[in-house]
Amino acid sequence: MRYFISIQYLYNVFNSSYAISDHPKLNPLFDILSTTDLVYNHAAKDCGLFRGHTEAAYNLINSPHFKSAIVLDSILIQFTQDANENKLLSKRITLEIKEHHLQLIRHYLLDELISKYRFSGFYICDIDSIIQIFY
Repeated sequence: MRYFISIQYLYNVFNSSYAISDHPKLNPLFDILSTTDLVYNHAAKDCGLFRGHTEAAYNLINSPHFKSAIVLDSILIQFTQDANENKLLSKRITLEIKEHHLQLIRHYLLDELISKYRFSGFYICDIDSIIQIFY
């Protein structure tokens, strides 16, 4: 499997392929003749598509099911900041990650951080009764 980073102009704060600021504009870092992929739901908050229509963007008002994803993103962002500031040295998590750190990070994230937020409480449903609605 190959992953190609976005060739469109990216949001300058995150530089993420999921935050495209200007879909038709190509990223100046690449010398590209053309593109064929256009994914409008990978738009940054400063994208021209949303000017005057901020309700069109995903947010917790029109997409409350994203709450768990936003909480998880916030946890991972804080973890990254803490690791960058060497605040996790007591957990033996250093800025330079080696393979032996992966289990330490997994334990810290799953057992110490994420478990506090009770993700199992987000949108729990009775699958059998939902299946009955559609069959």
